[in-house]
Parts: sequence; C-alpha cells; structure tokens
Amino acid sequence: MPGDRRAVDGPVGRTTLDPVTEFSPEVVELARTVERILAEDGPATEVQLAERLEVAGLLPGLEPGYDLTDVLDQVVESALPLGDGRWVELPSLLRGRVFTHRVSAEELAYDVLRIDGDFLALSILLEDERYRRLADGTQMRQVVLPFDSALLTERGAPVDAFGQTVLLLLAPGRLAALGLAPGGLLAMSLGADGIALTAVDGDLQPAAGLGAALAEAVPPDAEPALYDQTMWAVLTDHPDLLTAPAAPLEKTLADLGYVKDGDWLAPPGFDFAGWRTERRLEHVHETYDLGDDEAVAVLAVVDLYERVADLYDAAVAADRSGDEAQKAAVLAALDTASTAVDAPAAGAGGWTVRDALGLLDEPAVVAAVLTETELRGPAGAGALGMFAQTLEEFAPRPARPALRWLQAKAYERVGALAEAEQAFAAAESLDDSWPLALYDLARYASDRGDAERGLSLLRRAGAPADEPLLGLLERFRAGPRTDIGRNDRCWCGSGRKYKQCHLHREQLPLEVRAGWLYEKAAMSTREARGPDLVLDLADERSRYSDAPDALVAALDDPLVRDAVLFEGGVFLDFLAARGPLLPEDERELAEQWLLAERSVYEVVEVRPGASLRARDVRTGEVHDVQLPAGGGQLHPGELFCARITRVGEAMQLVGGFVPVPARGCDELITLLDANPDPRDLVALLTRMQMLDQALGASV
Repeated sequence: MPGDRRAVDGPVGRTTLDPVTEFSPEVVELARTVERILAEDGPATEVQLAERLEVAGLLPGLEPGYDLTDVLDQVVESALPLGDGRWVELPSLLRGRVFTHRVSAEELAYDVLRIDGDFLALSILLEDERYRRLADGTQMRQVVLPFDSALLTERGAPVDAFGQTVLLLLAPGRLAALGLAPGGLLAMSLGADGIALTAVDGDLQPAAGLGAALAEAVPPDAEPALYDQTMWAVLTDHPDLLTAPAAPLEKTLADLGYVKDGDWLAPPGFDFAGWRTERRLEHVHETYDLGDDEAVAVLAVVDLYERVADLYDAAVAADRSGDEAQKAAVLAALDTASTAVDAPAAGAGGWTVRDALGLLDEPAVVAAVLTETELRGPAGAGALGMFAQTLEEFAPRPARPALRWLQAKAYERVGALAEAEQAFAAAESLDDSWPLALYDLARYASDRGDAERGLSLLRRAGAPADEPLLGLLERFRAGPRTDIGRNDRCWCGSGRKYKQCHLHREQLPLEVRAGWLYEKAAMSTREARGPDLVLDLADERSRYSDAPDALVAALDDPLVRDAVLFEGGVFLDFLAARGPLLPEDERELAEQWLLAERSVYEVVEVRPGASLRARDVRTGEVHDVQLPAGGGQLHPGELFCARITRVGEAMQLVGGFVPVPARGCDELITLLDANPDPRDLVALLTRMQMLDQALGASV
C-alpha cells in the first residue's frame, strides 16, 4: 500500500505505535517533541514541523544519516500520515470520537469484535497493546486470522465463520453483560482511561455533516484512498464530527454510494475491478518494460495461473483432510480451469489465454510471468508446474520451450534440481537457441565446474560481452596442457587420446577454484530472501555517505555480499539447494567455509604481491594467507575483520576484509562472540569506519 507503514514485519506489521528502543537519546527526545507538537498544535507538514524543531534547537541533534522523514517513519510512536502531506498524533485525534457497530451473532457468542470494518479508523491504534485496555483496566487481545486461529479455537469459535480478518478478543461474557443481542448497536470510544464499550438503544442517524465532509475529502473524480487515512483526514478537518453515537460508518458509506474494497475507499460508482486491472497493467509495463500486447498477455496467463493455483491449494487441503468428495469436486474444477484457454481472461481486454500463449516465445514475456507467479513462493510451485504442462498442448510450437522452462523453474522452487535440469534440457531440445533455457543450463554447467560447456551454451544464447556469468566462466576456464600432444595418451591413465579425454575438460586447482565457488554462491544473493537482505544491508552500509549513488554502490560492497552469504544464511541455502551439483572437493570446501568464523586479525607481516601473516586477536593463532585484493594497503600492527580458512594446502581470506580501528576492536569482538545479525555486523563496521575517517580528518 503506497504510504501505508503497517505491512512491514509480520502479518500486522510494525506500526509507528511500537515502543522505541533502538535509537539514541537525542533522537528519542526529538521524536517525543514531535509527538507533543502534533498533540498540542494539531496536524502539521514536515516543513512546519522542521520549522518548529529548528526554533527549539533540536534538528542538529539528529544522528548522522537521519533526517526528519526517518524520524517520523521509524521513531515517532504515535504520529501517522494523513495522505495529504500532514502528520497527526493519532491518540489525540481519536480520543473522544465515537464509533458504532452492529454486533453479529458470532461476535456476541464468542465475545470478539471485527476491527477491520466500522472500527477500521481505530485499527492501527488498537494494534498497540497500550491502547487495547478497557476503561475498567481489562485487557483485550488482538487476533489476526488465519495466523492466530488457535486463540479462537481455544474459545470454541469456528474460525471459518470469520475468514481472514482482524478481531479483538474480549473477556467471555463481556458483550452479553452490556445487554446486547445479535444486531444490537455497540459504541466504542477512546477515553483517558482506555477504551469504553457501551450499548446504544434504538436506530441512529448518520453523523451530521459526515456526507458533506466525505464529499469534500473524496470528490467524484478521486482515486481510491486508504479508508483509515481518509477518515483521519475528515476527523482532523471536522473536530466536532463523530463525537456522539451515530449510525455505523460502513452502512453510512454504503447508503451514500461510496465504494469500499478492503482497506480502500472510492467515490460512488467507482470501478475497482477496472482500476486494479489498470494498476496491474501499469505495474507490468513499468517493471518489465513490455509493450501493450505483451503486458496484456502476461496478465491473461497470470490470471489463469492464479485460478489454477487457488484450486490446486484447495485440492491439497482436501487431500490432507481426507475429504474425498471435496477433493473430487476440486479436481474436477481444476481440470476445467486448466483447459479454459478460450475464455476471456479477467481484465485482459477480451484476450484469451490462447491468444496470450502466442507471445510466450518472447523471453521477456515469460520471464515476467514467472516473476508475477513468485508471490506464492514454493507453495505455488506445484500449481505452476502443472499449469505449464497442461497449457503446452494448446500452445503454438514456438511457445513450448517457454512452458518447459516454467516447469523447470517450478522444480527449482521446490529444490528438485535434477528434474529442473531435465526440463531445461527439454526446452533446449525444442529450440536450441531459446536463450532463457540456455542461460539456466549454463549456470548448471558452471556449478558442475564445466566452464567449456557453460561458455558454449552462453555463446549460443547470444550472451553479451558484459554478461557476468560469461566473464566468470572465462576467468576460470582451464587451458589445455602444454606438456602433452592432442593425440598422445591422456595423462589420467584412461588409455584414450588426450583430445578424446581431458582436452577442454581440464580442471584448475582447488585453491584457484575457491574464487569460482564463492561467485557461484554469490549468485544466490539474487534469489529467494537474498535481494531483500542485500538491499537492507546496502542501506546500512551507505547510511553515512552523501554520494547520490551511495546505495547503488553499496549493493556490490564486499562486506554486504559476504554478510548476506554467511551471517544472513544465504550460503547455507545455496549449499542445501545447489550443493549436489558441485564437484566433490568444492562441496567439501563449502562445508568447511560454513564452519569458519569471522574474526579480528592483526597484521604481523606483509610480503608485497605474495602473502600476509596475520594473528587472530581472539585466539592468538597465526596464519600465512594469500594476499587478498587490496591487501597491499595493510601494514604491520593494523587490524582487519575477515574470515580465514584452509583451501587445499593454503590458507585463504574468504570474502574480503574490512579494516578495523584499534579503538573499536573490543566492541567488534564482543559482537562477533554473540553470533551477530548481519545488519548489526554491517552497521558496526560501517559506523567504526566512518568515525575513524572523521577522527583521522580532524587530526
């Protein structure tokens, strides 16, 4: 949701109402001042807040790398955006407002309240346990379905009766004690002592002035806006609105003709289906740089996939439950959906899936289809494989390699690499120049240590000279031996001629191939959880830089990449997924790397162009290691952070190194002893480097 900071961590998300525990006292003081200004003076823009804070002399107290936007987004606990550039202190805005709701039989029977409907304007406030307290001191619990279904099950409530929603769980009998019956009106309001719940007699009229206020906030030509932000803005501009019980908001909105779809609110007559389709088309256009027909084709194929995936999930659930009748019904529907290639796809402008299949021979189109189906993750892999296999009989021949490629990607998602490689090979057999299958097969060849085959596949695919995998394979390509002729008996003792045996299949020493192994693993940082972690750590690595391209540069920073691989667990993922493809000695080396701890080393001696002698500050062990790139800048007595491990007969520094100022050594060792989170590691090393540079510049 643009501008919505709720969906960050977990099903409900970290809100700005979470307690602040991770920032300096100066930043926390500034945040408290912002809250006080908003509570006392009312909503304000960032510019207005900055002016008031500057007068108070607080803006210079920001930590390096933080601005007021960061403070509002990450530190201020009770301020939220209104969507028009203003910020509001939510408890002050909602205190004394009254929201009503007709209690359903299910809510009354199990003492729960939906807070994603009539109470939606209160929902973010109620995510914070400090505000889930009734006026008499009784606590309420938040229930997010389906994640917290066990809380309802304990009470004997049928979870399916509520669907995917957010509930407040009250003490048993609480609603009945108010004298409520099914359909009765309940009022909820925030007071100084907590939430007040009261029963309201009789039918209520819509709040006076609400219609005019909504017409002003949501004009006929308005785009959909988040419902809670819209209501906050309305309440901000109309302080007397909803200060007494009135008809429930959802019914009032419906009576006035407003269209509500989930968390979104739109003016009367708004076509949400068309709007969502337009947004999806814009997303496909912008994300994948596709033409109009290609974007529509992606939507048509993905729409049918979503229907198939839903039914596939239902079939799996029915199979697990043992409900044979339900399973048969779902499988029948699944068969029908899988072959519905001639029905117009939803939101595809009359296009059918059969029409769309004709464009799947374009690599950019099928790559976009794959990315759009990745939202379901491994759980959607079975549906994707079956979907692609079923469609193949309806696809024109040029599109069939793409469908085989999708099947291969589905196998990869569940870790079935042998089956995936066979499917990639099948795609290649249908069209030996189709690039996506050739690229993937080249990566498999690289993982297996076969640089020659990988290079051949990439050349066939027309890989550009700057293709990273092409450069990697050229770098680790083993040349033919010069001490033996092409027609001589091979050195390995097989009895075959050299040209028939090991020519073009020579292997570099493990000490050299260690760099290849590291780069193979590094490719995994672009998959699964890798990209998000890379971005997170790059943001931390570039925190103190003023350079406009600092974040982009940090994406390729050696520390970022290495922390993602090891502290971030991506190397372990790589070994679990693609380890079976590696040559045996590389797989054993990879397992050794997992045991190598990052430590702090003191430079004992530097032999320019050759090696480095370093002492582990934590253990006292001394190692002679091959001089790493940039190692010539190190001098005896200096400290650096790295991982050193044995590779064949030599010790190597794996993953680069980071200089460490002497004043930060103890703090870093303490962190390393605690098996640090990758962000904590990058944050500390970056901060130490920044401070060391600043102190050095001041000397």
